Amino acid sequence: SKNMRVPPTASVRPLGAALSLLMVFTIGMGWAGGYALNRAAVEAGIPLLPYAFLQLAGSAVILSALLAIRRERPPLDFTHLKLYAISGLTAVGIPYLAIIYAAPHVPVGVLTLDLTLEPAFTYAFALILALERFHRVRLAGLVLGLIGLAIILVPETGLPSRTMVPWVLLG
Repeated sequence: SKNMRVPPTASVRPLGAALSLLMVFTIGMGWAGGYALNRAAVEAGIPLLPYAFLQLAGSAVILSALLAIRRERPPLDFTHLKLYAISGLTAVGIPYLAIIYAAPHVPVGVLTLDLTLEPAFTYAFALILALERFHRVRLAGLVLGLIGLAIILVPETGLPSRTMVPWVLLG
């Protein structure tokens, strides 16, 4: 009938699939390469706070430009501004500073592996706050991730030195 529409997800155009794959690949390369760049920047003597601030401010400028192109405007009332500030600090700003600060003290690959535990910890906190239901398979994934991190943290097997352990934990 005339009123029935096919949902946009019902078919995938080849160009759309290729573009999506390219974007995922690009994000992955940028994400992984960012750790190496952070380490190089800090080792080159670039001050930590301005470096982090400029990267985060650059992201805000890019997002603002994309919103302007789409002619969209985010809500700017006090409640939303407070949400943006708290989310920005706790989800991006402080963790990013910790990673940049730890970068020169730990092998880049270890910090990258550290980050893969983020979803596991999100699940753990969601369980604690009763935002997620308990699932054995998910808990097993969390435990295996922690065991993997513990194996990496054991000096002489994963880390070259015991002095790196606090830096890995910070990262």
